[in-house]
Amino acid sequence: MSAQHGWKVHQMDVKTAFLNGDLKENVYMKQPKGFAVKGQEQNVCKLIKSLYGLKQAPCTWYEKLTKHLLKIKFEHFNLDDATLFFRKVGKTIVYLVVYVDDLLITGNNESYIASVKQDLKKGFEMTDMGHLHYYLGIEVIQDPKYIFISQRKYIGELLNRFGMIECNPLSTPME
Repeated sequence: MSAQHGWKVHQMDVKTAFLNGDLKENVYMKQPKGFAVKGQEQNVCKLIKSLYGLKQAPCTWYEKLTKHLLKIKFEHFNLDDATLFFRKVGKTIVYLVVYVDDLLITGNNESYIASVKQDLKKGFEMTDMGHLHYYLGIEVIQDPKYIFISQRKYIGELLNRFGMIECNPLSTPME
């Protein structure tokens, strides 16, 4: 636990993120079963948008998201970490972290964070998950004085899966 100055972490989920990417190269696919026109079954479809399963999908999605973030005045925090962005206006700052189709947002002004969420929703269909509670197997408990993270649930699931739920805990894993 550490002091976090009352900042809350918010979570946004982008719906069908990989379908947002614009393809730059020509990509063709066979016609889906049941959609082929009789007599033209050998024709193919030229894709203009990305699809799940395409090798290009993650890259095209990230490029489109980055363009939108830059358009709404976000900047890369550090070019070595392409997933961390920030937006600063005077003393107000918002940080945004991208993990595939999940966005984590925090900052020193809750009403400004709400306006950032609205800006994000203008670019993509999203679900506002509110304050972060559970993320990538980590339970998150937010208090005005601290943020507590725990993998208790995940570890319990692992112990159960391997039949060790009744094991005896030790302070160190080895003698």
